[in-house]
Amino acid sequence: MAPQALCRPDWYRGQVMFLDGGLATELERQGADLSGHLWSARLLKENPELIRKTHDSYFQAGADIAISASYQATVEGFQKTGVTAEQSEQLLRFAAIHAWQNAVLNRIRLLRRTNIQSGQASDWRKRAEIDRGRS
Repeated sequence: MAPQALCRPDWYRGQVMFLDGGLATELERQGADLSGHLWSARLLKENPELIRKTHDSYFQAGADIAISASYQATVEGFQKTGVTAEQSEQLLRFAAIHAWQNAVLNRIRLLRRTNIQSGQASDWRKRAEIDRGRS
């Protein structure tokens, strides 16, 4: 599925959307140490896989939207941990991209699962074409 199909401003129109839960709380529950000034943003550098797994668990529980782990993230904040300004900017971009990728992958899985359950296993590709404006 093309990213444009999942980012259209009207794809959710008329629906209730569910934001994932408290990201930091869940990360701590899974053993992450979020002490320090960066809180969960520190995991963007140290353990991005844990953020991905946490997003996945929220999507499995019914979330439609993922929040990034960048609440306390700033270039200056990362630099205090020995990261260069360029690396800091990359980590900030990564936070948004990471959340977006997880949301896209979840949406694709949901479309596939829905179509498989309804006996239309091959129709998810057709739906992707419709979402991209091709019929």
